[in-house]
Amino acid sequence: MEIIKNKLKSKNNWLITGVAGFIGSNLTRVLLECNQRVIGIDNFVTGKKNNLQSFINKKNFIFLKKNILNLRHEHISEYDIDYVVHLAALSSVQQSFKKKNFFYKNNIEGFRNIKKLSLEINVKKFIYASSSSVYGNSELTNSESQKLKPLSPYAFTKLINEKDSVKNNKIGHTIFVGLRLFNIFGKNQNFNSPYSAVLIKWINLLKRGKKIQIYGNGKNMRDFCHVNNVIYAIVLVVNKKFKNNKIYNVASGKSITLNSLSKILIKYFGKKNKISSSIVYTNAKKGDIIYSKANLNKIKKEIKFSPIFKLENEIKKL
Repeated sequence: MEIIKNKLKSKNNWLITGVAGFIGSNLTRVLLECNQRVIGIDNFVTGKKNNLQSFINKKNFIFLKKNILNLRHEHISEYDIDYVVHLAALSSVQQSFKKKNFFYKNNIEGFRNIKKLSLEINVKKFIYASSSSVYGNSELTNSESQKLKPLSPYAFTKLINEKDSVKNNKIGHTIFVGLRLFNIFGKNQNFNSPYSAVLIKWINLLKRGKKIQIYGNGKNMRDFCHVNNVIYAIVLVVNKKFKNNKIYNVASGKSITLNSLSKILIKYFGKKNKISSSIVYTNAKKGDIIYSKANLNKIKKEIKFSPIFKLENEIKKL
């Protein structure tokens, strides 16, 4: 983590939405360790109070229990905020098919409200979580310049937010930077939900001696990226001077099949020599992406990002 901490020299004020969530709580912990001041927003619909326990009483942390749809200028105007990191969102692909209007209201209108407030208080940078799901299925390595083909209402919400932010650079001097996140994993990730990310869900099942379920034939490929790589990318974005709004892939730049991932996880968390009996195959799910791998050329060139936290090394620590 020293490489991240060394990038944060001066003290700044950060507003983080979704602070009690997986990425938000990890980012907050690192920022507080670097003597940054964090104003955290969450309503605990998906975020967990337990994720805040290690820093809830720290002097540089201010928590506001608010819905991003209802956050107002007077709630945050006193804090002289430098950077906004917008992470609050509903993120289940499968749930988005069932609750399309709910997803659109929360993810799109919530985004627009936080964006509006950020412009009003003239923050330096508005950094927001987009998703690799905007690419849809592609046989190519996903590049920021390619045509986007979202497959789910959730993915559409992320694409709409990108379009909103790219064209918004007319008021004040706020720079918008979208991060297309690829299969992020790490500490504080929710494994109890039926919609949990596959990696953390499988680890939880294997630790309890349960079988893991693979939807489809297991040949689907994913680019798994540790949450600390996301934090590193955010810090690099903050340190970089931009003339225009940006969108970057944040990932490992390497893909692994779900079959191969399952074998790695069984090696560390399952029963020895029980690979075949630890897996159950079932029908593929609607909206599932077949191939996902990030091209990192743009983010490497423009902000010198390179993934420094590797898949198998970080899996061992979970």
